[in-house]
Amino acid sequence: MMLLFITEYSFGQKALLLSLITDSAKSERKFKVDGFLATSYLANSNWKGINHSSITFATSIDIEFNKKKNNASRIHEFNLDLSYIKYNDSILVKANDLINHISIWDLSDRTISKSISINFKTQTTDTWHESIVNHKKERKWKSGPMLPATLISGLGLNVNYFYNSYLNISIASLKFYSKPRTNTLIEKEKIIVVNNKILIYSEYGINIQSLTEKYFSVLKFENRISFFANKLDKKTIQLDMQNTITIKPMKFFKIRFENFLSYDYKISHKLQNKFEMLVGFSYEK
Repeated sequence: MMLLFITEYSFGQKALLLSLITDSAKSERKFKVDGFLATSYLANSNWKGINHSSITFATSIDIEFNKKKNNASRIHEFNLDLSYIKYNDSILVKANDLINHISIWDLSDRTISKSISINFKTQTTDTWHESIVNHKKERKWKSGPMLPATLISGLGLNVNYFYNSYLNISIASLKFYSKPRTNTLIEKEKIIVVNNKILIYSEYGINIQSLTEKYFSVLKFENRISFFANKLDKKTIQLDMQNTITIKPMKFFKIRFENFLSYDYKISHKLQNKFEMLVGFSYEK
């Protein structure tokens, strides 16, 4: 594992979170902004095929909006993760790029209720493979906005617990995903659209989304899970898990530990792991 000290430039903007929860008679609203400027230690193990560690500077912005009423509920979450690292040879490398949107509609006001869910994922900018050939920098396009992209919609059950936590299980889910045609391997039995640049697939299966938040004095624990499979076969399983521990001993100071686990047979046959520790100044309003 190689340790890289990045001193020229490193930028990260993470987590734009929009949560909207609606329950009829009483109404309650909550709006929160959390800014974070920190030094970050990042360790990747088979993450998107990359194994390395680095120390960088990062900034994050969290925005949360809650609205509550009394007869039904809606949950909308939007997360943005975008960061770049600039190396000594002037090659700018994208470390993270993800847009993740989740919407869940409860069809009753019970703790366990029928639900409709939508989950959408893509990236915000183009991804390039950069290399030096004959003392010249060459770039080759790999992916971009909507390529790849994933859209999952389904019917199922939603379980609400704690204050702002839920477990949503959609036993009847339809998944569409697109990717650039840069790989000659094509899953013909799943494909619905194909041309010279784009491949679009569809799958039917089970989708699970969960969020667990718990506060302990100056410490906050958060766990997020996203799971999809259309049969008990590792080739069809897609799993993303994020565990976050935030410690805020002082008003303008915060420490955050984040661990990301991912499994997608199409990317790697092994579990992908990313760990990040951030220490720095925060501002909440």
